[in-house]
Amino acid sequence: MHRTLRNRSAARSDESTSPPSSPIRALLAAVTVGALILFGGPTLAAADELAPPPAAADEAAPTSEEQPVEAEAEDPPAEETPPAEAVDPPVEEPAPPAEEEAPPAEEAAPPAEDAPPADDAAAQQAEAPAPVDCMAIPIGNDDRSARDACLAEQQAGLRSFAAAADPAPATNPDLPNSCGLDFALVLDKSGSIGDDGIADLKDAADAFTDALKDTGSEVSVTSFDQDAALLQPAMALTSANLATIQGSYGGLASEGWTNWKRGLEVGHDSFGGFSEQPVELTIVITDGNPNTVDPDEGGEFPDGSPEAVNPAILEANSIKANPSHVFVVAVGPNVSVGPIEAISGTELFTGSNISTADYMTSDNYASLAEDLQLVAKALCAGNVIIHKQVGVAFPGTPGGVGWEFSTATSDVAPTSDTTEASSQTDPFAVTGFEVVPDPPARQVTFTETPNNGSLLTGAKCGTTPDMNDAVAVPFDPAARTFTASVAKESTTHCWVLNTFAPRWLAWKTVSPADGSTVEPGQVVTYTLHAKNDGFVPVTGATLVDDLGDVLDDADLLTVVAPPLSLAGDELTWSIPTLAPGAETSISFDVEVHDDAFDRELRNVVTPSDNGRCPDIVTLAAAQAVLVDDCVTENPTPDVTIDKNVDETTLDVVTGEWSIGYTLDVENTGDVDTEYTLSDATEFGDGMTISAIEYWEPGEDRTLPGHPLTGPFAPVGEYLLGEDHPLAVGVTDSWYVRITATIDDDGLPEYGCDGEEGGGFSNTGIVTIGTGVREDEDCDAPGRLTLIKEVDNQAIEDINEVIDPDLPLALPSDWLLKAEGPVTVEDPGMSDPGRTYLVPEGWYDLSEQPNPDSDNPLIVDGTYVPGEWVCDDEDPEVEKLEVDPEFEVYVPAGGDVTCSIENTANPADLGIVKDYELSEGVEAIDDFDPDGDPADSDFWFTLTVTNHGPDVPGAMVTDTLPDTLEVLSAIEITPADPNWDASFTGNQFTAVYDGVYAADSVTEFRFQVRFLGEPVVPLPENPEVPPEPIPAEPVMNEACVEIVVPESPDDDVTAALAVVDVPSLPTNDLNPDNDCDDTTVPTKAMQANAYVQCINDVPWLYHNVMTAGPVTPSDITVTWTPDPAFYPDAVPVVTIIPWEERNGRVLWPYGEVNDEGISIAWPGWRLAEPGDVVGEGTIVDSWENMVKDSSLPSYAFADQDHPMTITFEINPSQSVLAVYPQATPACAVTREAGPLIEKTSSVTSVMPGGTFDYTLSITNPGLGATKAMELFDEIPADLKVNSITTPPAPAFPRWDDCEVTGEDSAGYGGTLHCILNGQIGGTRPDAPDVVLSVTLNPKSTSSSIVNTGEICWNDLPDDQTAPAADGAIPLDPAEQILCDDSSVTVHVPQPGAAIASTGFAGAPFIWIAAGMLLVGGMAVAYVVIRRRRTGGV
Repeated sequence: MHRTLRNRSAARSDESTSPPSSPIRALLAAVTVGALILFGGPTLAAADELAPPPAAADEAAPTSEEQPVEAEAEDPPAEETPPAEAVDPPVEEPAPPAEEEAPPAEEAAPPAEDAPPADDAAAQQAEAPAPVDCMAIPIGNDDRSARDACLAEQQAGLRSFAAAADPAPATNPDLPNSCGLDFALVLDKSGSIGDDGIADLKDAADAFTDALKDTGSEVSVTSFDQDAALLQPAMALTSANLATIQGSYGGLASEGWTNWKRGLEVGHDSFGGFSEQPVELTIVITDGNPNTVDPDEGGEFPDGSPEAVNPAILEANSIKANPSHVFVVAVGPNVSVGPIEAISGTELFTGSNISTADYMTSDNYASLAEDLQLVAKALCAGNVIIHKQVGVAFPGTPGGVGWEFSTATSDVAPTSDTTEASSQTDPFAVTGFEVVPDPPARQVTFTETPNNGSLLTGAKCGTTPDMNDAVAVPFDPAARTFTASVAKESTTHCWVLNTFAPRWLAWKTVSPADGSTVEPGQVVTYTLHAKNDGFVPVTGATLVDDLGDVLDDADLLTVVAPPLSLAGDELTWSIPTLAPGAETSISFDVEVHDDAFDRELRNVVTPSDNGRCPDIVTLAAAQAVLVDDCVTENPTPDVTIDKNVDETTLDVVTGEWSIGYTLDVENTGDVDTEYTLSDATEFGDGMTISAIEYWEPGEDRTLPGHPLTGPFAPVGEYLLGEDHPLAVGVTDSWYVRITATIDDDGLPEYGCDGEEGGGFSNTGIVTIGTGVREDEDCDAPGRLTLIKEVDNQAIEDINEVIDPDLPLALPSDWLLKAEGPVTVEDPGMSDPGRTYLVPEGWYDLSEQPNPDSDNPLIVDGTYVPGEWVCDDEDPEVEKLEVDPEFEVYVPAGGDVTCSIENTANPADLGIVKDYELSEGVEAIDDFDPDGDPADSDFWFTLTVTNHGPDVPGAMVTDTLPDTLEVLSAIEITPADPNWDASFTGNQFTAVYDGVYAADSVTEFRFQVRFLGEPVVPLPENPEVPPEPIPAEPVMNEACVEIVVPESPDDDVTAALAVVDVPSLPTNDLNPDNDCDDTTVPTKAMQANAYVQCINDVPWLYHNVMTAGPVTPSDITVTWTPDPAFYPDAVPVVTIIPWEERNGRVLWPYGEVNDEGISIAWPGWRLAEPGDVVGEGTIVDSWENMVKDSSLPSYAFADQDHPMTITFEINPSQSVLAVYPQATPACAVTREAGPLIEKTSSVTSVMPGGTFDYTLSITNPGLGATKAMELFDEIPADLKVNSITTPPAPAFPRWDDCEVTGEDSAGYGGTLHCILNGQIGGTRPDAPDVVLSVTLNPKSTSSSIVNTGEICWNDLPDDQTAPAADGAIPLDPAEQILCDDSSVTVHVPQPGAAIASTGFAGAPFIWIAAGMLLVGGMAVAYVVIRRRRTGGV
């Protein structure tokens, strides 16, 4: 098995060759060991199983950081690692080379500054007691026992778990008990061996290899210390190679640590170099247990520790699996056998159990040579090597390769072997010796396989490779056997001598060469040969040639005379005496017969004694010639010729005939050949040849051929090709075309039987040598007459009754055609017709409308062709009549007359359509799922009648209106499988596939349901109202027509003629009954509805019309939102009186004022406090309203999902509509017009009296206000006692109402309020503000005039009232509108002055000189003021 050496890292620097020791690594090792002790983790195996005693001189304890620590993936970085501490090998092992020597003692410990800080160390010590660092124990005088004892003590408590984790040694395969084994020699050269020991090791290896040389073994050599090297790749262990093999380890020196794993690994890798697999033995010689795995970490483990042994076990297991027997030689008195047994096995070598022994022990290297010789002897049970000699006596010459020897003696392997180029076999391994001391030799008998006619003449055997030391042994020349005596632990060499008898070669040659083709008439020369290729003269030899398979097809031309003699078909050659190497020959001739086609001239020569027929002989010219022993075979060709008339054409205008012949020459034999081809004509009288042209095989006949030179006689032979090659199985197709004319005067008879007139007779002739093959074919013209007749009686009858202008057909309205080898076509002619001279063959007879005919009834099938009727003057030709297609055969020399008659037979299909209502129903109504289906379901019947002749097919069509739904299957009476009736949607189609016979009547019946008008979307905001559609009953029409089915794909082979016109009429000459319609009584309604937006609100316009028996009554309009989106919506029902059926209704939840202006809409309500678009159910806002999806009316404002609007009176109609889009034409300008009215509770008051003012505000305009404020300048004689207005949650309401600017007694001042909310539309009024006032008792005024004023910002049509959490003050940036109202209360004091509020002509209370500072700048505004005065 080839193995790839694993790559190893480059050698480390001097500082890293010894295992590093540092506080960090020591600490990690200590923590690891502590953890393993705490948790029962694996460490070293039990000492009595693997590890030697601590005091063993051959041990080396590993440093603490070399214990396997899973957490340490790699060495610390260089800058963190202190200088490495070198560890010396044991005292028995010389120190490594200088670069590996230990540093001075003072350098053994790391520098103090590299130690961890004291605080850190204390912390670590507080966490867990640090274990003893065994690696810190110094090695004095190369004595490491104290360190190993420390490590063993730490490992003692952990051995059981570690032992359980050790890999199990594999079973050692048994070793074959014979010499000739291939083995890998693995030598331990570690420092513990020493100089004397390494010298003894070399001597021992020399003794071992010397003992096994020339036994057929191969060997590789590997050495190891802390690493390993392949000293010698696999090489044959022969005497010639012995010095090379022993020299490979001659320079070994004892040094380094012990690495079993690498030694086994490199030795295993050498297996790929051996010539054969498996490598039976791996022998390891070592003086101690391993302590190293990583070559760069020498001495990393204690001797025999699991860390060092386990990898070696795995590698040994791999070797055993190869399979190779692992045998270990343990040298030294104190070697622990535990690790030795772990890599090999437990069976100790006793001297007689080499096949199963796993290891042996040797006291020291001085005695190792003797011990290894015992192993070598044990390996060699006994061997036999056979050497081949040829000659008259010993010593002969080496016999060379290929001599086979076999044995049937038991316990010998292999049982057969063949000599190699060295003239010797591989060793035969002999076992089976008696189990006694010094067992007797075994007798082994070998048999030689005969070779080249030699005789076994001697055998001798000995125990050395020198033939001179061998002695004769028993042999049997007849049985070709000899017997050798084989002793255990020895190799027997036997030499076998062979002597050759007379022998000679015989063979036969032929000209032309053996296997080549010979032709009829060809002379063939045979030559007999003989040659003495032996070592002695050949006398009295004969060679017999069996000519039985030659003279059957050839004549012997040579006169037979000595040394030839002929007895029957056997020709005997008496061969003269041949000296060794001499050669002679003799020849004779034969001539092949003319008729020897597809034959084989085969003969066999048979030599007499000691002669043989080889496959290859060497002629005198020393040129190797291949022959088929003593057999010659010369086949003759075989060809066939097949001549056929391929085509005969006639130019009916010029009368020139063209006859094409194919001449197929096929090589049906077993050999290629060449041939000559000619063509012979034998034409009848009256025939003149004008040209002959031919095409060679493979040439394109559409291109010009090879013309022959005339003149041409009617009877003659013409050469086409000469010496033309033809391979086996190939057919050459030649083509010959002859052009000729015929003198037809006197209507001579034509034929191919040699009668008068004759025919186009032709013969193809193929010649090979003197052999001839030929084939003949012939053709002759025939006569064909075509006659056309017409029967117009039916058209004449129609002309008398219906249409006298229908034309009558003539024979010339058709073209009669005969299509076969030639085609003739002419207008029809009645008896006697037209006669043509045509080539022999089948002719398709057909007719077709004459393109020059102007009669339209010719092409539509009104005229039905009859049967072709043909007569042949030859009584042997059967009359064939098939309608409508016909094929007739015109024989060579025949005279055939065919006629056909066409008869007028016009077609007439009719249809009647009717309906059947349910019993008691006078008119159908829209289908109601909750009603009686009989009111809407009824039956249609379609009755089709063929009033005329058979037609090729029929088709019924009936397109039902969309208001009908088909309920039932189609009933066909009477049932006829040729009818294929079906519905595609509402399209009824019935097709009759086949001839629809005359007088046929078919009824189709199916049930339908009246669904009413389809639900369609209504027109929305049309510019012009749509025209009303009247309600109509269900009306329907069905039609029938003649159809012609598609032609079938397959030909009707029984037909004898083809008629191109339809065989049945396809034109219905009576169109009056082709279609029929019917009207079904129907309760129908058309709402004629559409949606129109007027003054910001939609109206549904309608013009309800009915048809059928409908009783006038109120019209119910039901508005139903789409239940898929509004499942909880409640439909709205509107009633329209019958007399208002043409009018309009307002959209549900819409509302208009007296002027028709919209003031309410579905989905909208007045805004309330907290309404914000996008929050809750508020989806939109406008003016002082919001669109609320929680309102019941919201579903009726959907502009995407149409609602269903049903008009119902009996019948009903449903339509679809969405809330229409607003249009400019529909829009209404909405302006606000707020008014204020101020009133007093009294008309007069005395000074000191109390009364009330009431301020009332309303907005009668269409638009809403945006913001509004209330003002009232209180006269100086009045004091406001209280302000009363509805508080929250009233809405709208006045907020922030207060009087400011009073005098110290509370008189005068100004009232100011801000409106929270908007007024307008359907909510025009703001709440009243009531002021309770007291007149100053000291007042001298005669009357008190008080004015209240409101000012507001108007809300544009395209804006929405702003959402705010409170009252909205006036926006000075917008136009401000105002209105005021005054009231006068009289004070009964004569002569008193009139108090004024200041509103009459004075500046507005809330304006200072018409200016207001806004954001630090002066803003001027426009105030529009209206003033009204009043009083009580």
